Amino acid sequence: MPLARGAGGVVLFTEFLETQAALAQFLRDAGVATFVINGSTPAPERQPITEQFHQQGGALVLTHSGTEGRNLQFCHRLANFDLPWNPMEIEQRIGRLHRLGQQHPVEIYNFVQAGTLQEHLLQILQEKLNLFELVVGETGLVLGERYSGDEFEEEIFRRWRESEGRVAEAIGALGEELAAARDQYGEVKKLDETLFAHDYEST
Repeated sequence: MPLARGAGGVVLFTEFLETQAALAQFLRDAGVATFVINGSTPAPERQPITEQFHQQGGALVLTHSGTEGRNLQFCHRLANFDLPWNPMEIEQRIGRLHRLGQQHPVEIYNFVQAGTLQEHLLQILQEKLNLFELVVGETGLVLGERYSGDEFEEEIFRRWRESEGRVAEAIGALGEELAAARDQYGEVKKLDETLFAHDYEST
């Protein structure tokens, strides 16, 4: 895996323990230094594993519960092997690397299977929400109260269930709503910046 052999290695996120185990075995078989943290990893062991990855590079394979408390700004490559349906969770993953002390642009790689719901989801998150261009923390402001918590995932599932095979059309409609929410947030942000700039100049 070329990403794992570059300077700083790669942080690889997956949703499922079985997938994590399979990925770790694949990487080890390929001769890649591989480190694994998930919810069953004892808390005292997590930081030493992170430090080993920092020193040796290779691949750090994480599940959602394994990300808690991890500051990974020494690495600038992130791969989402499984794409969660909640954009807030994706942003949290990015935030583990894209934080104070990061000295490189963070490279993000998303793996999805063509023709699946995940591909449609990635498309609207990338093209309509501009998720991968937002500053960490802005996703929640764009989504607002309507899609807080698990509600976004529930909305995706509902539209998929009711799509009657027209998945692209159903998800596309959600994409237009996200684009409108993003534009509205952009207008509010611009107004705030104008007001704050005026206040700053007045002091």
